[in-house]
Amino acid sequence: MIRSQTFALLKKIKDLTNLQIEFIAFIPFRYYFSLQDPLMTLFKYRAKRKAVRKDLETHGVRATFWPFLFPFPRSAFHMRFLHLAVFLIQLAPIVLLVARKRRVRLIHARSYPATLLALLCNKLLAIPYIFEMRGFFPEEGVIYGSYQRNSRDYSRWKTIEKSLIENSFSVIVESQPFRDYVDKIIHHPNISLIPCYVDPTVFKFNSNHRKDIRERLGISGKIVVTYCGTIGGWHDPDVQADYYLRIKKQIKNTHFLILTFSQNNPRVIETMKRKGLKRNEEYSLVNPINSEIPFYLSAGDVGLLAIADLPTARKAVSVKFVEYLSCGLPVICTPFVGGAAELIRKHNCGAVVDLDNDVTFQTLNTLIERNEDTQHRGYQLVREYLSLDVNARKFIQLYLSARLFSSHTE
Repeated sequence: MIRSQTFALLKKIKDLTNLQIEFIAFIPFRYYFSLQDPLMTLFKYRAKRKAVRKDLETHGVRATFWPFLFPFPRSAFHMRFLHLAVFLIQLAPIVLLVARKRRVRLIHARSYPATLLALLCNKLLAIPYIFEMRGFFPEEGVIYGSYQRNSRDYSRWKTIEKSLIENSFSVIVESQPFRDYVDKIIHHPNISLIPCYVDPTVFKFNSNHRKDIRERLGISGKIVVTYCGTIGGWHDPDVQADYYLRIKKQIKNTHFLILTFSQNNPRVIETMKRKGLKRNEEYSLVNPINSEIPFYLSAGDVGLLAIADLPTARKAVSVKFVEYLSCGLPVICTPFVGGAAELIRKHNCGAVVDLDNDVTFQTLNTLIERNEDTQHRGYQLVREYLSLDVNARKFIQLYLSARLFSSHTE
């Protein structure tokens, strides 16, 4: 996601403007290597960071990676008080020093922890910041088990959330349901709706790869339902399997193609076995590298975006959604992915289905029959609203207005 939603964006912005841009990432030191093979992976990950820096610098973007100590498990990402204290004590002085030394005029912060650092820069150095929320951080912490909804840690993040919104120059949200969420917290005069975007020159349909992959996987002649993305959290394989089984009941001769990271394989295999789905015969599990994902998406017929009824899902447009459309896949979506469901209904580029409402699945046959028409509507939506180029220009306009605001307040 960081490659498509951050690196590609920064390079496109530099291609279109002469703005000075620096990308800064703070990475827990424990992610600088793998415990299974620390020495080998230390050099391997270092080479990857070097390659990213070189690629971005070729486009005029300066990139810096800062390690910090975070001796807690991954589940502590939605920080309780101790985790937050460790995070701020280490990183706040660095951010303030870098911002002052490099005369930063504007901070674009993605997610709540990064924006909390930006808030400190705003209060102490009068630097305006843009808050790209990306999700409902307090609610996500409940879903991932970091704390309970009625806990002090949840209440603390809700208080922080309001402050981050209130003090920002602008808030970036990805859908109208997300905007409604922000408005219920506090009215902000400058909310920018910028959806997840895709580079259609990278994610595009390829008939040759479609034929080759379908032959190799033995799924030629099948109606291929494709899921691409991570597994876990709100991306529950049980939910995805249940929706596929219901689709399978409505549309004959289907096959489930699952594209995910290799570490997710055991959970996927266990879930599919429990649901009675046979590997290779009824579903395929593939771990493509990033550059191969568009090829595998080309092999599908529809994309699946199935999430349970969770508060955090209601705002989502989802990177998967835009990548599916860009590769010619109409999207089968649950109503709980609010942002994507809204676009599907408005632009007729897929189907919104609900396990609790059998009638919604009756539209799937029409979706398959009119696949080409639906594809073209999806392409048009990408071209006019979801493309990298269109949305990079929205960011540029926002940056320029923030700079103008900054110069007037100095």
